[in-house]
Amino acid sequence: MRYVFLLWLLSVVSAQAQILVSGHLLDERGQPVPYASIALTDGRTGTASNEEGEFSLKLPTLPQQ
Repeated sequence: MRYVFLLWLLSVVSAQAQILVSGHLLDERGQPVPYASIALTDGRTGTASNEEGEFSLKLPTLPQQ
């Protein structure tokens, strides 16, 4: 199944040289994508969305890929 992910930035908060990015993953129909992996290309930083497609990820700097 192919998904088109939309990221709605809910908040970006800077704290102790880290940036907290939170969002909501949705498919092409606007439905939440539960338990999806979200990761940086470095392979060391990542998280997963919850059952509602929500996630939070601490980043060392911006921009990231």
